[in-house]
Amino acid sequence: MYELEKIAKEYHLAPQSDMFIENICQEFELNWVKQNIEAGSSVLELGYGDGVTFRSLSSHCDLSVVDGSKLIVAEARRVSKKLNIDAEIYESFFENFEPTKRFDVVFASHVLEHVQNPKLILEKFEQWLKPGGKVIVIVPNSESIHRRLAVYMGVQPALDTLSKRDHLVGHLRVFNLHQLTTLFLDAKWSIESSRGFFFKPLANSQLEQFEELLIKAMCKLSDDLPTQMCANIALVAVMKSI
Repeated sequence: MYELEKIAKEYHLAPQSDMFIENICQEFELNWVKQNIEAGSSVLELGYGDGVTFRSLSSHCDLSVVDGSKLIVAEARRVSKKLNIDAEIYESFFENFEPTKRFDVVFASHVLEHVQNPKLILEKFEQWLKPGGKVIVIVPNSESIHRRLAVYMGVQPALDTLSKRDHLVGHLRVFNLHQLTTLFLDAKWSIESSRGFFFKPLANSQLEQFEELLIKAMCKLSDDLPTQMCANIALVAVMKSI
């Protein structure tokens, strides 16, 4: 609990010089996310984060959000009231969350790299979804170009080594495409689609000097690249009928 509030206070609720990069990436990803969510669907978003996806999805669907941080939940409720957003906001750890209704879609952007037991969270997905419901997941990619370069430079020993920034934001792991896909297939999910986001040749600290136009172009470039080369991996999965 302490670590969760510490991350909320020191990262999400504090000014960050690289936040404009993260926001541009999230806004670009949202075009694809909305294409996979039918307008008016009931959606459960895991984690409020910086509120970029929350504010955008709230006008597209019947949105609920759950977060384990008291500080983040308070911020989400403040923003919701200020912007007159009609959304359910729950304070709960994902592992303990028991909603009173089921959802058409669960949206988990940059969540599975934070939790202690990703397999348990997949089991929770099944409990939270209506029959035929789907999950949209986005996670950081261990095989991103910037991580490959870091290994070649000797800055980090392996692709999945957690960096200083990983620890700052509370990452417990990073995934590659095979690992993420296998996690869902082993849990009897069917993968509808997958793709990569953001051509990231350098670490955020090195990209901060780049103009926004270039960051946006690097997002758009990911449309043309193999998933394994991008900074983030996304997939859409549905529970197989038994």
